[in-house]
Amino acid sequence: MTSRPESLVTTLEFDLAQPTGSMVPVSTTLCYDATDPYAVRAVFVVGGCAIEWVFARDLLADGLRSLSGAGDVTVWSYVEGGTRHVWIGLSSPTGRALLRGREVAVRAFLQQTYAMVPAGEESGCLDLDREMQALLGRA
Repeated sequence: MTSRPESLVTTLEFDLAQPTGSMVPVSTTLCYDATDPYAVRAVFVVGGCAIEWVFARDLLADGLRSLSGAGDVTVWSYVEGGTRHVWIGLSSPTGRALLRGREVAVRAFLQQTYAMVPAGEESGCLDLDREMQALLGRA
């Protein structure tokens, strides 16, 4: 029996939309951990500062089909100049950001995560005893 990898880290190039309409390249690392199967962690490096967001894997996948999310994270896909892009909107009390990446790269990342933990099988990857111990401060 072949074991599945427990984590995946992929670095992609996103662009940060500026108020002037220009775009600034942003190195973006997408991380998936099978022990936290519902989540994707994104680390955006802007001007030497790393900004981390965690959001649902389903939110990212749903955003490839239609506008998805509400509140602090929204995701949608859009064709621009003949290229399909994924847009991620982030909002916090300290500011907002709008990032654009190539949909093909995001889709490839998601396909790899679903090879690790298929849709609908996420709950089988959770160690509820360990999670409860961590919540109670006993880990």
